[in-house]
Amino acid sequence: LARAPNDVDVLTARATAYQALEDFKAAETDLSAALAQQPKSQALLLQRAKLRFIANRFADAVSDFKTADAVPGTVSNAAPQNALWLFMAQDRIKQNGRDKLVATANMLTSRAWPSALFRFFLGEVSAETVMGQAGDDKSRACEAHFYLGHAGVMLGQADQARGQFALALSTCAPGSLERLSAKIESAKLP
Repeated sequence: LARAPNDVDVLTARATAYQALEDFKAAETDLSAALAQQPKSQALLLQRAKLRFIANRFADAVSDFKTADAVPGTVSNAAPQNALWLFMAQDRIKQNGRDKLVATANMLTSRAWPSALFRFFLGEVSAETVMGQAGDDKSRACEAHFYLGHAGVMLGQADQARGQFALALSTCAPGSLERLSAKIESAKLP
């Protein structure tokens, strides 16, 4: 950074390192500096949105997700799971995000991952159906446990959340956002 203080790739890499160290303020500072260079970067907006979510800055996360959604290549088209992150952040600030969730769910093929996750949050399928669709794929199992843990938080079901987050911690790759969020959320549970 001394040679190129505005190098977006270096700022982003350092933000990721800070995030892994749970220094969310420093990570956000670097991501914001990168966004100053590339304000329409959907990838940077989504990275900062998820960081803000993990740091319990839900209103700011919602703002970033919505800004990213306005960039060509919408949040739901870029990766449907981003719409789930937005929905979870909106729930934390008591904002209704159901319409966006329904719209994204309706774009997915019912038998393709991650459609069962969306249908679960819409109250249409069980957690068992989600896990069945995840199958033996470790990455999908990680995501399923992560989202089901957050569903437990949203529903005020601490035992369900704790169990799902424990499974996420055992299946998610070290350094993944899902694992980091599961760790932080587990520590906050009563």
